[in-house]
Amino acid sequence: MIDALAARDAAAMRKVLVSHVLRKRDTVLALLRAGEIYPSAKSS
Repeated sequence: MIDALAARDAAAMRKVLVSHVLRKRDTVLALLRAGEIYPSAKSS
């Protein structure tokens, strides 16, 4: 990420940021499904 920022490489930064956001999304969804964020969201 630092190299992409220093090089002002938009394509590389896009890859880094998209990957980061997708990992965050997957983590939040897993926590919701496990009932660890909002207990009421846990499947019955």
